[in-house]
Amino acid sequence: MEVDSEMFKTFCDHFCSHCVAMEKNAYKGTQKHYMIAMAEKQEDETTFVDFCCFPCQMGCKQLVMKQCKDEDFAISNLKSIMFDDEGSLSVAFDPDSVPGWERDHNGFHTEEIFESEVDYFKVMGCEAGNVNKENIEMLQMMEEVLSYPPRFRYTFSYLNSFVALDTTKVKAVFSGTSKPLQINVTLKKPQENESASKSQLTPPLTPNISPANDINSDAVLMKILTVTADIFCDDHRGSKWFIFGLKLGLNVSQLHKIEIQYNNPTQFARESLLLWRTENKTATWEPVAAALESIELKSVAIQLEGQFKEQRPMPTLPNSVLEAEPSLPALNNLVGAKIEDKYHLFGIAVGLNEGYLKGLDKDYPTCQERFNQVFYEWSQVDPNTFKWKTAPHY
Repeated sequence: MEVDSEMFKTFCDHFCSHCVAMEKNAYKGTQKHYMIAMAEKQEDETTFVDFCCFPCQMGCKQLVMKQCKDEDFAISNLKSIMFDDEGSLSVAFDPDSVPGWERDHNGFHTEEIFESEVDYFKVMGCEAGNVNKENIEMLQMMEEVLSYPPRFRYTFSYLNSFVALDTTKVKAVFSGTSKPLQINVTLKKPQENESASKSQLTPPLTPNISPANDINSDAVLMKILTVTADIFCDDHRGSKWFIFGLKLGLNVSQLHKIEIQYNNPTQFARESLLLWRTENKTATWEPVAAALESIELKSVAIQLEGQFKEQRPMPTLPNSVLEAEPSLPALNNLVGAKIEDKYHLFGIAVGLNEGYLKGLDKDYPTCQERFNQVFYEWSQVDPNTFKWKTAPHY
């Protein structure tokens, strides 16, 4: 039996879905086959990765291979796909971030690739079997500037050899295909010379941080580091180091690099302060105190202020005043306001129940309100010690 070539191309399992010889209506009603090519290029400490989507046709594959060759890319993976009913393709990475590496978009950012952007008849604005010279010239122009076929373009920049593994595999997970699709991207740590390797045996300082002799001669910085040495060691305060860095005026990229290079919030905060100081060599302690207050560490800010301001001796008060029961507003203003973030420790010191103190976090939004409740509970539980002479000792 003789079979018309157009009908053969339509109904054969391996038909060429983009052949211009096909009958127009048959072409429109047929689900198209496409390819995704992963192409890679290595330059110094940056890995370039492209994912190009093109029609499943030999001529298109040869075009993409030529484009890659001209850009010094090598195709490392090739997958056959079909779009799902949504008609759009997107990609995500697993894991989303890789220690020692930073991912970014190369040149231009493409969130999605639509099937209409891959079908070159739609790109040319014509229909199957009705292509003219102008259509083809326009398509060729788009091919020359890599506007067609569409592609996702990424860079993986190597940042730090102390945390980067020798080889790391990242999954590119595609959405919008008729069947699940994953392609592995392999990141290899660049080879280093012997001197560079020795310099990486210890974690590198964040760029531009002052050397040790400069730090020791900076009296302001030394006092700041002394006061803030361990304030971020617990989980609650440790979670605030990033906001602290932003309040100091550092940007997200700088803080991200610190987070990659070091191991815990105490180190993160210390390096943030060192970096802040290199950018603000003549600044006083006041910006640091303001940053501490903004993250509800007013008591530490007051302690820092005390390092730089002359301390006045406490006046001698008559015994009648010391034995008096303080009013809650006065006690809150004179004691609680100065150490408001230590309400929990103060409550433990005066003998309050641990469960009661933990419950304050849920019922009262600010430290000052919680401290006010601690004072009230103290006055009810142990009125004999609720006196002016007792409060400062805690």
